[in-house]
Amino acid sequence: MAGGILIFSVIVVNIAPAINNLVNSQSWSQYSCKYLADKLKITKDSKVCDSSDCDYNTQDEKDYAVDDAKMDKTQCERRQAMVGLEYASLNCNLVFGFICALLGFFLFFNIGDVGKIASFAGLGAGIVGFVLTFVYVIESGLVFNSASDITDDNGYRIPRLASDGSFLEWDDSKKTYTCKFYKKKNHESVYLRFSNYRNKFLNYYKDLYFNPDKLKEEIGCRLDNVYGINRQNYPITYKNCKTVDEASSPYSFARKTYDGNKNCDKIYYISDTTDNQYKVIYDRWLTTIILSCFIMLLDIGLAIFGFLVNSGSKGTGY
Repeated sequence: MAGGILIFSVIVVNIAPAINNLVNSQSWSQYSCKYLADKLKITKDSKVCDSSDCDYNTQDEKDYAVDDAKMDKTQCERRQAMVGLEYASLNCNLVFGFICALLGFFLFFNIGDVGKIASFAGLGAGIVGFVLTFVYVIESGLVFNSASDITDDNGYRIPRLASDGSFLEWDDSKKTYTCKFYKKKNHESVYLRFSNYRNKFLNYYKDLYFNPDKLKEEIGCRLDNVYGINRQNYPITYKNCKTVDEASSPYSFARKTYDGNKNCDKIYYISDTTDNQYKVIYDRWLTTIILSCFIMLLDIGLAIFGFLVNSGSKGTGY
């Protein structure tokens, strides 16, 4: 048990997202969540009226601002918890795994009277390791499935993409493009999640370079091509995806035509890249979560064996 914990912990330490700075973990750790908590409180206490002295003209505007402040605060707290728990859980499992493996070796070969020590060490290390790892898996999973704050070359946050690389879809009834993943109560829903980093259109994709006919439609209706024509020809509407203070977001268009004559049923975000930066982060993060689950199970086993071992027994489970 202890040997397995030690081996898996060594592997995870070398691939974990925060420890290896695959994400902006240093910035996450240093940001003041207390500032965001104070901002939320001030936003909740703000006034709503038609006067210029008030902070918001309508209750809807205030509700949006409150929801936004809540999400920022929660995101900050979750990211900091994930980073802290990643260091704590993995380092503890490394130390506990090594100590318990060593004690198990002594116990197996009957070197010294270490039965009591091994028993308490296994029980304590298993419980502490399980709790830390369990909480880490939860926090890491929540952050993994939350919106990323990375931006493209133009400084815009990357939209959340469907499997075909699209993020906007034409709605004939509204005569405008609508965001495919927009949720009214979640303003981050339109942005790319860490768990979406596996999308082939964010990484090297063979057909983009060696089979252009297959991507003819997607390339023609690609975001950078639409914007490369004339932004004034594609006025942005915020009603489908954003509030008025975010009307400059590129994630909703009011016109369907591309280059004056081409109809685009969808708008695509396809990255011309030959690297797998995002896929590497996705693979290593997901592997970290999976291996942490195995460590968690081994911690349970270690605690059980520690409970069962007594001062006069030889254990092979360590």
